[in-house]
Amino acid sequence: YEIKECDWSSDVCSSDLGCSQIENNEKIVLNYQNKFNSHNVDSLMELYIDEIIFSIPNMRMKLTGKKALRGIAEFDSVLNTVMEISNIKVALDTVFCSLRETNDWMEIVGISASYYPKTKFVVREDKIKYFEKIGRASCRERV
Repeated sequence: YEIKECDWSSDVCSSDLGCSQIENNEKIVLNYQNKFNSHNVDSLMELYIDEIIFSIPNMRMKLTGKKALRGIAEFDSVLNTVMEISNIKVALDTVFCSLRETNDWMEIVGISASYYPKTKFVVREDKIKYFEKIGRASCRERV
């Protein structure tokens, strides 16, 4: 798969966070990737605020709260979904990145990956407050 560089300049948020917090926000997102890939749902849920908002606009999906997101996390765990985060850019309390996901079901039906080139995490008080995947493109393997 090919990762394309995105221009995030129009998505800069406003906040009064210090530099150390900005570096920490990137670590929180990378920790999210590790916990997601371990399929330990309880551990993953600890990274969210109680009122977490999860959104995939092009699928018209918007979930609010840990309980709603737990169901998705359990489903991803059963499917053995693995995510790869790259192209990380931090703008204060917001972390922008590219996200690639694979799972067992996708492999069975011949889809190599789902790719979200413009993914956004908003971090507050060391917890993920908002998570949005934009620009899904499923890539099929060529036979």
